[in-house]
Amino acid sequence: MALWGTVLLVVLLPHLALKCVAIINATRWVSRRGDDYRRLYAENPPHSDTEKIALLKATGARFFPFGAKEYRVRERYISLIGRTGAAAVLGWALRLWSTFYTAPGVVAAAVVIIAAPELFARPGTGPRGLALACALLATAVALLAYLEALAWYLTVGSYARVYLTLGFHRSLPGSAGENLAELRLYIYLAIATLVSNSLACLVAAVSFDAFHYADGAPVGHGPGAVTGSLLHTASNMSFLGDSPFQANNALGYLLGAMDVSQGVVLLLFGLAMLPSFLGRRPPA
Repeated sequence: MALWGTVLLVVLLPHLALKCVAIINATRWVSRRGDDYRRLYAENPPHSDTEKIALLKATGARFFPFGAKEYRVRERYISLIGRTGAAAVLGWALRLWSTFYTAPGVVAAAVVIIAAPELFARPGTGPRGLALACALLATAVALLAYLEALAWYLTVGSYARVYLTLGFHRSLPGSAGENLAELRLYIYLAIATLVSNSLACLVAAVSFDAFHYADGAPVGHGPGAVTGSLLHTASNMSFLGDSPFQANNALGYLLGAMDVSQGVVLLLFGLAMLPSFLGRRPPA
């Protein structure tokens, strides 16, 4: 990996780690204050970002690092963008960073930085351990997002309907967009898990000899390794058992077990969210 790739990994790693901490703290918050949030939302559903942020503040969502759904960052750049000159530029820069820092943003960044060079068959020694750490943290972000959403379903009865509306999800309470938000959430979690797990499989295969092809050939660099990693992960997560890869060592077996277990979680999660997806409102 070129020097620029190493620099990007060094920048990405703390972002992934911080996002994991943020999701853990968000899960703890909704576990403690979910009932309060549900009650206040039912009494007066927010119809603007300002009202949504006020609702989050009223339920103690100001936790490390940037509060629930990073609302403290959102509050700041909304204020700056409304100004002129350097303040507005800073506001737009902060908004761009906020978009990157979201769970899909950091996962996508990991995929681009680590997997894109493989498509052009550019092998290199590089920081193999750093790349694997970033890939595994990307899978952790996706898994923790599952747990956060599950905490919402258990305490509030919904997630996307009452939390990801308005500017946070570009839809209004009671709108058709809100009704589809639960489905979009499920699709995002499924894709994020597939992509992040495939990324970990790719790094393990090309840098740690964790897999070989079914015909015994080693997994080299290039598009074939990327495609094989996606197919291997999708096969394990869907319980098909027909994969182009075979495990070589403990790391390969561990990643295979992780794929299967997250496939089970994805299935159970879909069943858990079905009532909310069908339109059941959380009780007041």
